[in-house]
Amino acid sequence: MPPHAHVPGQNDRPAEGFFDFVEAHAADTTTEATYQQNFAWTYAIDLFNRGFYWETHEVLETLWMRAPQNSRERMLLQGVIHLANAALKLNMQRSVAADRLADKAIECFQEAFPAGGKETLMGLNAEELKGIASQCRPPGENISPLSIR
Repeated sequence: MPPHAHVPGQNDRPAEGFFDFVEAHAADTTTEATYQQNFAWTYAIDLFNRGFYWETHEVLETLWMRAPQNSRERMLLQGVIHLANAALKLNMQRSVAADRLADKAIECFQEAFPAGGKETLMGLNAEELKGIASQCRPPGENISPLSIR
């Protein structure tokens, strides 16, 4: 884990290259079939659950780039990136930006989960993700953890 959660404008970001090990241990392709063995995915979820929202975005970007174009996995990753950014903006007292990013996250989740119900993708549940996105709206006092099934 990084020494502290980075909040832009408030503290230093992790040292250059801090997340290089993640890229080295990420699956070549980010897919539903391989998510359980993808160290970078579980690490990103752990970062989010510990309040390392900026860092979550950094790690998920690698996975997003390795997801197939126009795939549900890519939309899911984009949604979780927006979710992490919404939580970060909420911590920064930027409620308008947090609200906008929560909306973007929900839009991505709607594309990733076309049935919209109790389905899961890469271990995450559609309804839970939309609920967490709603928690990233002001006042957003308690953001639930992401739980992989």
